[in-house]
Amino acid sequence: MPEENLTHYQLSSQTGLSEGIARNAEAFEGLYESLLLSVSPGKYCSDVYEEWCDRVALLEDSAFRAEFERKFSKDDVLDRELCLRKMRMLVGSVQRAGFIRAGSSDSVIVYDNDAAQLFRCLGEIAPGARCTVIKPAWTLGGKAVELGIVRAESDSDKGAEQ
Repeated sequence: MPEENLTHYQLSSQTGLSEGIARNAEAFEGLYESLLLSVSPGKYCSDVYEEWCDRVALLEDSAFRAEFERKFSKDDVLDRELCLRKMRMLVGSVQRAGFIRAGSSDSVIVYDNDAAQLFRCLGEIAPGARCTVIKPAWTLGGKAVELGIVRAESDSDKGAEQ
């Protein structure tokens, strides 16, 4: 539903959800990329959605927990289409909260000080070396909330670009 068609209550409710996700960002570490992938065509996985619900249930942030539970329930997984819609809503709330996906799978980046703060390395990667993103990182307010993974670019990777 386009934002201009939302009521004031719906907009403030979405804002509250996004703010709650941002406040509790570390509780969802490891789920941001999985959630995004789960709404991609052919990659549906309700386990990620259930894990979000489980983690919210453990939070001490009762206001956010109540807001989340008004919209989302583990029972949503019983209906694939409903669950997919709810996961897309959750992705939208993550985006509205200001989370940023750093890198994309199979992209090539230069490993510098900024990359060192966002990515774990598979093997040794020298500063200034080109590397391939295996799993993107997620940031909020310039800080990594979910580290990505990179590996040194191999000779076969270099040949594929030429």
